[in-house]
Amino acid sequence: MGVLEEFQDMGRWKERITEKRLIHLLPCLFLLLCGASPPQTQLAEAHRYLETQGDRTTTIHWILEREPEMRLFWLSEGDIRIASTDDSLNTVQWEMRQSTEGTHIVTHRQDNRILIQGSWEGEAVDMERDIDDAPWYQATSLALRKLVFSSDTTDTFWTLRPDNLKAYKMTAEKIAEETISVNGKSIPSEKIRLSVDGVPQLIYESHYWFRKTDGVFVRFDGPGGPPGHPRIQIEYAGEADLPLPAFSADAPTG
Repeated sequence: MGVLEEFQDMGRWKERITEKRLIHLLPCLFLLLCGASPPQTQLAEAHRYLETQGDRTTTIHWILEREPEMRLFWLSEGDIRIASTDDSLNTVQWEMRQSTEGTHIVTHRQDNRILIQGSWEGEAVDMERDIDDAPWYQATSLALRKLVFSSDTTDTFWTLRPDNLKAYKMTAEKIAEETISVNGKSIPSEKIRLSVDGVPQLIYESHYWFRKTDGVFVRFDGPGGPPGHPRIQIEYAGEADLPLPAFSADAPTG
């Protein structure tokens, strides 16, 4: 299957996960409600988002800690993603857990390779993806802040697609400054278009909006699958003063 066909197939894996989410409760949501942040953790930001696809809406918790290292936690029902970054917001390690799929992988960059190890849908995996000198952004909602505040108009980076663990080279491009309505408030924002090398924009094109004042991610709109599938929309729902989940890369999640 070529790159074009892979992106036309996007969303089927997500729909399979969504069906199982109806009968599973992610253990980390319990930790969010009653856990406590370790004393050494500095919670820098905590935001909530609503992700909508068709008639299904899911709450996402976006939690950024800066000490002892920069880590972004992206938490929703049945899905935990943790991106560790350097000071330039380039990903150095990324972890994904899906309790309903038997998936727990840990990936990290070594020179111009991304090494992937763990369990994928119940099967052991140990593989690598070749990339080049471009940065790796597995947390685009954080890493693209750099472009918002830069004089540059484009940025090129690598990312792993979560449903097949393949690496794709992406281009982010500033296309407009817009004032959008979020939760009844007018938000001056930077609109950024994402496209995939080798895939026509008519087939795959997504958009991010970032708040101009501080670079906080406020909206996403992108394909949810082949033509005819509902689009995925994510919108900022406010700050979330939540404790950081009390787990580490080697701790069980349920």
